[in-house]
Amino acid sequence: MDKLETDSQNKIEEIRAQHRLETNERRKQKIHDLLTIKRKWTSDESETVVEITQERVAEFSKQLKKHKKLEILKYLSEAFSHGEKYINTFLSVDGALYSLIGCLIGKDVNLKLASVVCLINLGTGSHKSTSSCIKTAAVYLLVYLGNGSYELQELCVWALGNFAADCEKCSEILNKQGFVPAVKKLLNSPNEKVQYSAYFALACYTHTRRNNTDGKNDLNLMSVEIMDIILRQLSNCLQTQPDTITVITPLVRALANLCSGEENIIHHCVSKPEIGLVLSSLLQSRYSHVIKESLWLIANIVGCNEGVSILQYPGLLQRVADLSENIGAISLQSLVCLCNMAISKQFSKVLVCEMSIFTKVSRLLQRPDVETIKGCLTLLALLLENGDLPKDEVISLSKFCLVAIEVLKGHEDVDIRNLCNVLIEKLN
Repeated sequence: MDKLETDSQNKIEEIRAQHRLETNERRKQKIHDLLTIKRKWTSDESETVVEITQERVAEFSKQLKKHKKLEILKYLSEAFSHGEKYINTFLSVDGALYSLIGCLIGKDVNLKLASVVCLINLGTGSHKSTSSCIKTAAVYLLVYLGNGSYELQELCVWALGNFAADCEKCSEILNKQGFVPAVKKLLNSPNEKVQYSAYFALACYTHTRRNNTDGKNDLNLMSVEIMDIILRQLSNCLQTQPDTITVITPLVRALANLCSGEENIIHHCVSKPEIGLVLSSLLQSRYSHVIKESLWLIANIVGCNEGVSILQYPGLLQRVADLSENIGAISLQSLVCLCNMAISKQFSKVLVCEMSIFTKVSRLLQRPDVETIKGCLTLLALLLENGDLPKDEVISLSKFCLVAIEVLKGHEDVDIRNLCNVLIEKLN
């Protein structure tokens, strides 16, 4: 091996390492988004009657101490869903949180429900705001799981799920308060909305507790148990009610969180006979956000060696490859999937020889979006490294990409320029 080829090999290894790092960071951010921001409660009303400002949030927070009114709680819960600055404004008002707890434990049912909605959205804020909510409200929410109405149970377990999603410390506090047995009972609830919020809460809990060695086996068993239930529910729902996205979406998110790193959990997932059909059905959904979330789930599964076997399911790999030519978030998430697949030599060769991936990439490289271009160039580098093809065949297959790469080597983005230079060396 000459020096030029050795240097090129080293650069490819650097790209692979960088891709793994970026993928892990992207997963962490995605998990954070799904477990907090994506589980906000938002009003069904088309518009807010009163404009949301920090000044009004502060004023309403002060009013809540004297006047426990439903209108105030509705305004505050809506404000909390618009960003952390409104959450911080509320918490900075002395006594405001305790006034909210007063509504939670009072006799007025409507105020009780509205206060839990506020806690749901407060739980999507920072660690500080979540910790404050746990200290003041968690014990009451757990009590209501056992004797509240279905609507109250759904909202309470939703709020507790947001709390558990914050960090291991928060989930440990909840664990000591009896979180797990209380939430597991709700998996058998006759009310479907209560069940789905319980799946979400337990998925959050198992994720944040994953690095804790104490009770590791119990956590894995719980993850497997939840996964089996979710897969059965998803399979049944996709066959009988494929348009019920209010059911499908939280189940897909919970499953993706469970498959976000533990190889033994992913191995269990891909061993289930229904998983291939479930994933294929999800990718055929007419709802774009369901497809996007499903691609994230698949990216998590194929991100470890245990998961690549799922790609043997007929049509699944082709569908993921075809979705790369979609637009926006779906295209980007598809590229993440393909990059994870390309780390496997077996599927790199399939992508190159059977999926016309170079043709797709050549078209995608003409798009103006920087992230799409980076994803395509990273994918090409991984395919060239792992495709296990004769060099002349690689050059023949990728010749139409070379023109686009030559153009992009003068791109203003330094990462794109560096990737182009590495690929040009590899292809020449």
